[in-house]
Amino acid sequence: MRYAVWIGANLVAAWVAPSVSFALGAVLPAASDWTIAIIYPATGAMVGLIQWAVMARWFGMGSRLGMLWIPATALGLVASVMLSWWFLLAPGLTSGLAQYALVKRRWPVLAELWVVAATAGWLAGVLAVGQAGIAGPPWGLWASMTAAAALYGLATAPVLALLERLNPPEPAPLSIAGKLALGLAIYLSVSTCASALWVFLFLFFPWWNF
Repeated sequence: MRYAVWIGANLVAAWVAPSVSFALGAVLPAASDWTIAIIYPATGAMVGLIQWAVMARWFGMGSRLGMLWIPATALGLVASVMLSWWFLLAPGLTSGLAQYALVKRRWPVLAELWVVAATAGWLAGVLAVGQAGIAGPPWGLWASMTAAAALYGLATAPVLALLERLNPPEPAPLSIAGKLALGLAIYLSVSTCASALWVFLFLFFPWWNF
């Protein structure tokens, strides 16, 4: 049941997030800086909020630390701008990396599968839309987001099930290797979010970069 809720939540996000994007685009000046500074983070935050609501209710991420899922998702989307030439992989890859530390802390064993599943799900969704020949705003965007969200959910739901099976509800204290792995996860997540922040500052506040 909860895995179906996870998939459904991502489908809801696929329709809500573009609506937020279009609404902000209608009221903000037509400049790329505003897209980077407000529209991308707001869209990513909306996706992160919907995902976190399910994670908090059904998968034990209701703590204050778990709430970092929302800004991590938002910053992950902004970081994908740095990989715009690699667009098919970028949003799933960067959001997966940004969320990785939280997944690793909650499910230490094989949390790396989360990044793989997030990337593969997004890639499969975009490729499916491309093969179907659906294009043009706004329906092309919504179709892309819906397909990507559905396949993202279908790719990540089995990983959630596997992570829960491999990691006990009350995990034992981390070993030295576990602490190193968690440290690496935090480094990857922070570096992804830092990349997003750099893009934001460089494009929206160019004067800060001497």
